[in-house]
Amino acid sequence: APPTYAWASVSGGSAPAHSRPRALHLAAEPPVDVTEEVPYRGTQRRYAQIRYGRPDSIRVTVVLDLLSNTEADLYVDADRDRRIQRSDRVDPIVAGDREWRLPLTAVRGVGNTGPERTVALRRSRGGGVLSFWTVGYLEGPAQIGERSVGAVRIDGDGNGLFADPLDRFLLDLDGDSRFDPLSERFAYATFLRLGDERWVVRSDPGGDWLRLEPLEGTGSVTCDLPHREGASVADFQATLVGRDGSPAFVGAVGEDTTLPIGEYRLGTLAFSLRQGDGRPVSYVFSDRVGERPRWFSVERDGQTEIDVLGRLEFGLFASPVHLECRPGDGLLVQPLLRTSTGLEITTSSSGRAELVLEAESGEILGQATSGFA
Repeated sequence: APPTYAWASVSGGSAPAHSRPRALHLAAEPPVDVTEEVPYRGTQRRYAQIRYGRPDSIRVTVVLDLLSNTEADLYVDADRDRRIQRSDRVDPIVAGDREWRLPLTAVRGVGNTGPERTVALRRSRGGGVLSFWTVGYLEGPAQIGERSVGAVRIDGDGNGLFADPLDRFLLDLDGDSRFDPLSERFAYATFLRLGDERWVVRSDPGGDWLRLEPLEGTGSVTCDLPHREGASVADFQATLVGRDGSPAFVGAVGEDTTLPIGEYRLGTLAFSLRQGDGRPVSYVFSDRVGERPRWFSVERDGQTEIDVLGRLEFGLFASPVHLECRPGDGLLVQPLLRTSTGLEITTSSSGRAELVLEAESGEILGQATSGFA
């Protein structure tokens, strides 16, 4: 069994207490699928959303109710039900202060949430910026070949996971129970050079284990993304998952990315497309639970090309499946967009599906609008 990491919420020795705060985008209007059931005290509100966990996890809605230039109430939809209620209000650390803390769980998969972490939000002195970070760090052993050393894991991007490009880890390479900020601090990446040796960094996204394996060979992976004529790719990241669950990242379309030899499947796909001078439209796809994944082999000095979307398939999921509804019963209908590479859309910043239920006579029995959170 892999070694277990413990959570530390207060800095010990040379380990940092938390990652750097990251600014959240504040909007004047609430997300379209969020309902508000609160008699706000302020005259204006600002809204933000936090993706705490996998890219396909439901976002956590944050509402800053502005009472004055210096005071505000904070509401956080920690249970992710897309409703803002009285119980979602978070008290500041000190009455009248600009910093709030609360427990939050990071979604690792459907029905799989990690342990609670403490997250913090702080409003700037001028009131125009709301920052967010995970308080604390993971502490435990890391395996470097046959050698075990002390390690610390830091959530660098504030999503509650610990194997992303902005995350950091520290290794006690000299065994002095301290971490040198220059020689023993590293950004999470697929490869790591220690002295004259190159290693492959392996970890689960939740940060439960970390090991470095000798590099035995590499190959190249190129991701292709078909899109409409006149559209340009504004942003792109594909997460590939190895057989042991370790992630690897491809950050560009049509360019070679060097990866360790092995087999990989697509885990998540996030990209933005810009049509002309318009605003980019973003999409997030993730692996489908319960489906048999499609594996891609990366061989030594080989070249692997992956069409990340493949053939798209649009469908509907309805519940109850038997569709034997009586008058007055509710019917859940969910639009699905799937790829032939084993992914399913989870988020889109533009476009919604208008669903209409009609009788054979043409009478409209019900209608609704569906988007992606």
